Amino acid sequence: ALLDRVSAPIPPPRNAAGVRDVNLIRVEKIRAASRAMMAYLGLDVQTKAEVKNCLSRSHKIASEELKTLLTEMAGFADEDSRKEGEVLLEDAWNKPLEYDAT
Repeated sequence: ALLDRVSAPIPPPRNAAGVRDVNLIRVEKIRAASRAMMAYLGLDVQTKAEVKNCLSRSHKIASEELKTLLTEMAGFADEDSRKEGEVLLEDAWNKPLEYDAT
């Protein structure tokens, strides 16, 4: 069942919400691949022989999905895309607040 989730096809996105959903599917595939790898480590020798290539297939799919996510999200939180005057949560502890004295 885990291997079915790992190797499930991802539908192409059709709009902005679809892109978000596709990225969530990618994260779920990475999570399922890591669970499959952990489950494989707990199997006995005979069962491991029955599900051969499970470890390499899970690793390959998780690596591909992670690379895809990283390339798609590279420009997502770009500092240059911040609007003038926009304050982010991380600014609260990284930068002191400055107020006009007027």
